[in-house]
Amino acid sequence: LRKICESEAPKRHPPRCLAKKRGTRGGRLPENAYICRDSIRILTYHIMDNKAMYSLSYGLFVVTAREGEKDNGCITNTVMQVTTTPCRISVTINKGNYTHDMIARTGIFNVSILSEKADFGIFKHWGFQSGRDTDKAIGVTLSRADNGVAYITEGVSAVLCAKVCQSIDLGTHTQF
Repeated sequence: LRKICESEAPKRHPPRCLAKKRGTRGGRLPENAYICRDSIRILTYHIMDNKAMYSLSYGLFVVTAREGEKDNGCITNTVMQVTTTPCRISVTINKGNYTHDMIARTGIFNVSILSEKADFGIFKHWGFQSGRDTDKAIGVTLSRADNGVAYITEGVSAVLCAKVCQSIDLGTHTQF
């Protein structure tokens, strides 16, 4: 069995053509199969069950931004601590969200970490409508951080204030 992980793959081969399993008809691994090489050069064969991705644990967050006089925000599940020294977080936002565009233009945002006691109304308000069409700052209690960006206070366990120091284009999303 042999398939080199994509990061180790020779540039001349497309990733799905790197693997061959000895003793099988056709000599090809399933499309979702990969072989990893550990530190002592033992090759192992794995089938990736894409449903496993839905078993990852996530928190839920309201990410807010401000541009000019407009406050906006969206629900996301993709905030994580990257380092403590220096203090760095990562947030990934869908490019279709108005909040994404505001963060991309201003470079600042806040993250309200939702508690388990957060009311479903928070999810409806921040997740089921677009800030392009609706003023999401109306009808909710907001506070404003030192960075000038609002954050929600109800159903929240903590708030993070952030300034973008790097962004990565992920196709449909941007990681800030």
